[in-house]
Amino acid sequence: MPRETKQKPTPYHALASTMSNRMTSHSNLLSHASPSSPASPLHPDHHLRPIWTLPTGHILLETSSPLYAKAYDFLVTIAEPQTRPTHLHTYLLTPYSLYAASAVSMTEEIIVSTLERLSKGPVPENVKGFIKKCTSRYGKVKLVLREGRMYVEARG
Repeated sequence: MPRETKQKPTPYHALASTMSNRMTSHSNLLSHASPSSPASPLHPDHHLRPIWTLPTGHILLETSSPLYAKAYDFLVTIAEPQTRPTHLHTYLLTPYSLYAASAVSMTEEIIVSTLERLSKGPVPENVKGFIKKCTSRYGKVKLVLREGRMYVEARG
């Protein structure tokens, strides 16, 4: 009777497993952005907009959109890249990414209005609140050098 040998997974199997995990991750994210959900209605011109803004703080960017380049430049300023497969990039809003955006003069109003313009549906209220909370902290205190002495100045 021939002895059965267990095959070791090939690199292809490892790659397929990784891709399957990524696809599952993207499907889980997209379940929050279901167009059939009354909580997330789509804008009438949603097919022209490249971004899905999710209540989790994740932002999905469709690379096939004509606005991809502008949306990409905006997203790398305000969010941390998570995954960048060929057709759908994932970003995450974090306190650090929003603080960095504030440091380059991106205000809460600019961030929210740009997200509203680029998103397929309305930006969730909890995401707007998170953006406001994180950006409102920037610039409250400054360290100033005057006549060789250091001072701390606070905004009124």
